[in-house]
Order: sequence, then structure tokens, then C-alpha cells
Amino acid sequence: KLKDDLWLLKKGLSAYYVIDGQQRLTTLIILLHEILCTFNDNEGINYGQKSEWIDRFLYRSYNQLYKSFVFGYEKDNPSDEYFKTKILEQESSAADKYPETLYTANLMFAKEYFKNRLKSLSKEDKEAIFDKAINRLKFNYYEIDDSLDVYVTFETMNNRGKDLSHLELLKNRLIYLSTLLHEDDETKGRLRTDINETWKTIYEYLGKNKDNPLDDDDFLFNHWIMYFTYDRSQSDVYAEFLLKKKFTAKNVLSGNISIKERNK
Repeated sequence: KLKDDLWLLKKGLSAYYVIDGQQRLTTLIILLHEILCTFNDNEGINYGQKSEWIDRFLYRSYNQLYKSFVFGYEKDNPSDEYFKTKILEQESSAADKYPETLYTANLMFAKEYFKNRLKSLSKEDKEAIFDKAINRLKFNYYEIDDSLDVYVTFETMNNRGKDLSHLELLKNRLIYLSTLLHEDDETKGRLRTDINETWKTIYEYLGKNKDNPLDDDDFLFNHWIMYFTYDRSQSDVYAEFLLKKKFTAKNVLSGNISIKERNK
């Protein structure tokens, strides 16, 4: 949803979905923010003003009326508002409308970790870390073609490295399948909103006890038993059923899955 950033787009800049690397970018931006917070507004950092680095890596202001964040989450993700207000410490009238989740707790953990580690460092040490973060990290950057579906690409690329939970993969799969339904755009949009709201509630409750959060896939396993079947024939049989047999593009295109059934 880019309607709030139209003024930025008119400057010739483009917005992108990050398919792979969200956690690394999030961690990096939190580190940069915490380093900048240790400097006064009029202090120079690596031959640049603090305001210049904020404008480049954190957010850009226009006319003191609009603020566009360089990196963030989708507007309907509770982590988006939390990231802006609690992590980057910006004001928002919607700050109290979204629940804290296990994911927002992880964001705060990273913020506090960097804040505490930076306390004992000298200005020169912090500038050295800042320099490494902005000038010496290397990224593999690939811009995918518009003909590739972002949800399919997300699922494919995130099968590497640290595994996503089956619960995360299922959400992405359901949103992707919603694009294949033989329904009007308004109906598809409502379904996607319902999926996002449902997962928002799930993660809120899984992370209620931050000292002992509930496991994503334990929840999904028990949900599968209640609504589908129980089978111990193989490891992760519930994920095999949900992702490879039940919620597939083939079943949607053949009409074997309806909106009502996907609302389970």
C-alpha cells in the first residue's frame, strides 16, 4: 500500500517487496538506528551529518507533514506500526491499535541488545562499526521479473537457509491461492484481509507469554488434527497434507477448494 508515499514515488524512486533477506535488513537498520541515537543532532558521523544518515537509511521527511520510511512492513502487519513507533521511536496516532506479538518482541530484543552493547564503545569504535555496516557489507541483489509471482518466489527462495515455520509458509500459500480464485478483485481483497487478520491474531496469542512462547508448528499440528485428520505415518505429515495435498494451485483451479473451505 503505497498511497501514503506517493510524494516519494513522484521523485523518481521506486518501492520494492523484499522476498529474501527481510530479517537481515531489519537487524541492520536497527543497528544503524541505535548507533545514530548515541550521537547528538549536530555531531558529524563519518564525515556526514546525523540527519543525512537518517534520511538515507531510516526515513525521509517532507514539509514536516509526511514521513516515508525507507524500510518497513506491509501496512496490515502489526510489526509495521511497532517498528516505526517502538524501534525507530517515531510518533503515530495508530501506535496503540496493534497488539504486540512474538515478532515485535524479537524486534525489541534486537534493539535492546544493540543499545546495551554500544554503551561501552567509544565514538571511534561506533563510527568504525557504522562504516562497516554501510560501506563494507556486500549484498546479492536480484530484481525479479514482473511475470513472476511474488508469493511463489517467496516460498521458493525461503526454502533455503533457516527454515520458515510451516505456519508462515501456509499463510503465504493461502494468499497466493487467493489470487487464483475465480472471484472478483473485491472478494479476493477481502479474503486476503481475512487471512492477514487471522494470522495477526494467531501470532498475538502464540506470543502472549514472551518468556515461553508457543511454537508455530505445534499450533498448526493441533489445528490440523481438529479440522482434518490424525495420522502418524510419517514425520511432519500435517505439513505434507496441508502444503502438498490440500492447499495447492491444482485444487483451486479445479474448483476443489472454495472460499468457505479456506476460511477454516
